[in-house]
Amino acid sequence: MFFASLTLDSTEALFDFLEVVEKEAYANIISCIGSFTQVGLVALFAIQFDADLVVCGLVMLTNDALLFFINVLISNQMGWLRLFEGGLFGQCSLLNRTVLSELFKVALPLAFGNVLAYAEWEVLTVFAAVLGPAEAATWAFLGFVWDVFESTTEAIGDAGEVRCAYQMGKGRPALAELSSYKSMLMGVIMALSVTAVFLGLSNYLPYWLTQDPTIQLMLVELFPLMALGNITMTTGMVCWALIGAQGRYRLATVVATACSVLIVIPLGAIFAVWLRIDLQGLTFAVVVGYTVTATLLSTILLCSDWEKLSEKIVALVADAGGSGDAGPGDDSSSSSSSSSSSSGPSSRSDAQDFDGVEWAPPPPVATPTQTPEDKQSHGQSDPQFSADHQRHQIEAFPSYLPPNNESPPQIPPRTMASDRNQTRSLSRLRELAISERLCRTRSRRSPTLPRHVSKP
Repeated sequence: MFFASLTLDSTEALFDFLEVVEKEAYANIISCIGSFTQVGLVALFAIQFDADLVVCGLVMLTNDALLFFINVLISNQMGWLRLFEGGLFGQCSLLNRTVLSELFKVALPLAFGNVLAYAEWEVLTVFAAVLGPAEAATWAFLGFVWDVFESTTEAIGDAGEVRCAYQMGKGRPALAELSSYKSMLMGVIMALSVTAVFLGLSNYLPYWLTQDPTIQLMLVELFPLMALGNITMTTGMVCWALIGAQGRYRLATVVATACSVLIVIPLGAIFAVWLRIDLQGLTFAVVVGYTVTATLLSTILLCSDWEKLSEKIVALVADAGGSGDAGPGDDSSSSSSSSSSSSGPSSRSDAQDFDGVEWAPPPPVATPTQTPEDKQSHGQSDPQFSADHQRHQIEAFPSYLPPNNESPPQIPPRTMASDRNQTRSLSRLRELAISERLCRTRSRRSPTLPRHVSKP
């Protein structure tokens, strides 16, 4: 049992890692191959060799162990682990209190939620056993079908969780909010599609699962309630994952735990033990619990302060030493925003330290009174530079107008051939902007001192 749990957890952890590094297609394919292989091996040993449960368990354990080592080998040969070897094996994160605290803050609610989810179903199984042995067996089959429902929609929650957490960590709350809402919509659409297929096969699934006519009849009666609960369950699962992506796993777990302990289990006990209603009462209790959970979690998600949560996550990432470098998949907006934020403090510090520096005349700035010869002498004959400078003047000083009140020129599209000119122009613009701020600040502080005159 220990080795089986260790192998399964290691394989699942590796699959989760591959999903985070955008290798989810490979993880999905190899997981399907492993599942088909496991089913084939178990069927072979059970049918051909008349193996007992112990042998079948050993076969499953061997298959999972081989799958794990094959995944590690392929990932290493493809170079997917090479970029992360330093963080995975080259550092001792046990000495980093910030990382450990955040790890336990996330892992403990997740572990408690998983244990509670399994415990809830087992408690309901006890309630079903009170009704009779046939009801207990039927409830076990029902749990298997419900696991299939969860597996079909869990992928949307996992994908939305990764994207939302990525955008929140990059300081893009608007994109995180948009991806979350899209994930919710995709989850609902997927739930409706799966439910429609399930209802179409509701008359055939009981005969595929068992040959007992009593169990078949009870399953047919429970399938419509299961279809209704699948929609609310999917919405709740997606919202739970997205709230976790905001760094609030504890809140999501508390809500799910409260709904389970205060709604599902009490209603199940009332319907099964006290009122002696059949399995439809237990199924109704589960559906009501899922509905309340989905309602509360979706309300929390819709009322979230995305900007504040994103700032908190960015600060946590910075404390852990993982911020500052843009990934290979980042767009230009992230680099431009980081460059503008890095240039901001320097300009503010220049303005604040104005009185403590040696005052020197700034370079001439293109104004409506300058002649073409002055512009030519300062390297402003470049149309790209002139257009960029006028755009900067309009954005920084709304009162500024181009010469003769002309409309700002259209910026020509940038090409690879003008990279050197763009770099020179941007550097020149930054110097001009700082000089302009210094001149305006000095003129406001010392009205008697003319601009462009050295301080004695």
